[in-house]
Amino acid sequence: MATLLGVEVGEDVLNPNLSLGYQDVFLEPFTDTGIELDAKVSSWWDAELRVVNGWDQVTDVNLSKTLVGRVGLTPDDRTLVALTGYFGPEQPGNNVNERTGIDVVASRKLDSAATTAYLQFDYGQEADAALDGGDASWLGAGLWLSHDFNPAATLALRGDYMNDRDGARTSGVLGIPPNTGLKVGSATATVNIKYWNHALLRPEVRFDRASLPVFDSHESQFSIGMGLSYIY
Repeated sequence: MATLLGVEVGEDVLNPNLSLGYQDVFLEPFTDTGIELDAKVSSWWDAELRVVNGWDQVTDVNLSKTLVGRVGLTPDDRTLVALTGYFGPEQPGNNVNERTGIDVVASRKLDSAATTAYLQFDYGQEADAALDGGDASWLGAGLWLSHDFNPAATLALRGDYMNDRDGARTSGVLGIPPNTGLKVGSATATVNIKYWNHALLRPEVRFDRASLPVFDSHESQFSIGMGLSYIY
C-alpha cells in the first residue's frame, strides 16, 4: 500500500512538480505492507488505521509491528487537513527502539479555484538512531502553490526545507556522505503542459542548497529538467 504520509505520491503525474521534495525522499516511507481499516465517520471527516511491517518492509526486520493512524478533515469543498502519526521499531533485530512522528498536510483552494495551496510539516524521532549512537530527531516543511492559467497549462511552485539534526535520515544515503547533521532545502518551479491528449510535458527549474557539500562537493546546485509522460 502507498504511504499515508505527505503531499507527493509515487505516481509522479499526480504531483504538482516533476521532481520530488526532500520530505518525500527522506522523511517518509514509500510503501506499507500490512492491514488497513478505513472509516468514513461523517461527510467532513474520515479515519484510517494500519498495522504494518515497517517502512518499505515487505518482510519485517524485527518481531514488532508499526502502527500508522490518519485522520482527515474536509470542513468545506475547498479545504482538506490530514494528521498522520506513526509508532514502531524500525531497526533490524531490535524491538524496543521506537520511531515515532507526525505528518500534517493541508490544502486549500484559494478565492480563485484555479489556485491551490498545499502545506506539509513533518517531525520524527528515533531511539539510538544518531550516527554517534544517541537518540535522533528530524523535521521538515514544504509549501506548494499551483495555478491553472488555462486547461492546458499549470504553474507549480514548491519551497521545501529539511533539518536532519542528527544524520539519522541522510547519513550515507543516496550518495550523501556520513554526517551528524544536515540541513537542506530547495526552490522549484514546474510548468505542466497538457495541450495534447494523453501527454503531459513538464519543464522544470530547481535550486538546492545544503549545509554540507553534498552536491558533487558543492553546497548548492542549479538544475534544469524535462519530463514527458503518456497518460492512458
